[in-house]
Amino acid sequence: LRDWLDGDASDVDFMYSDTGIFSCIATEVGAQAIGTTIAHQTARGREYELDQFAGTMLVLASNEEIEGVEDLKDKRIGAQSFSDFAGAQAQFYVMREEGLNFVVDPKQVIFTGNNDDIVKGVLSGAWDAGFVRTGQVERTIDPETGELVDPDLFKVISPRIHVLDEGL
Repeated sequence: LRDWLDGDASDVDFMYSDTGIFSCIATEVGAQAIGTTIAHQTARGREYELDQFAGTMLVLASNEEIEGVEDLKDKRIGAQSFSDFAGAQAQFYVMREEGLNFVVDPKQVIFTGNNDDIVKGVLSGAWDAGFVRTGQVERTIDPETGELVDPDLFKVISPRIHVLDEGL
């Protein structure tokens, strides 16, 4: 990998990596994906096949103070970890696109190391917004009921919808 990054990729034919590392390598040296995994997700009684890995910025649906990315200024944000692609980095990128700096502009960013804790923290009011991987809300258990969290309790900030080639 070091040779590849230094410009000598003659001995690299194939590599397997997670999405965070791949996005860096693709940016640095122009690597191309030849395949991806399909995640099977059930939400609201419907099955989905996700062929893209992404992150979500979520807040309580009842939160009228946060309607867009610009509203994250001076707010408390729960995130997976600084190095997590879908639980922080993708959302930090969107913040940057909207003119916000994830270090300076929020009141606080709390790294939990656990996506479930982020969803539960938004539910409890521990933080104003949560950065999680796509589909996390639908698989989080509500500690009060022992049931799956109701996705209608949340709204997604700055959603970006990607449609599969088949139009699904």
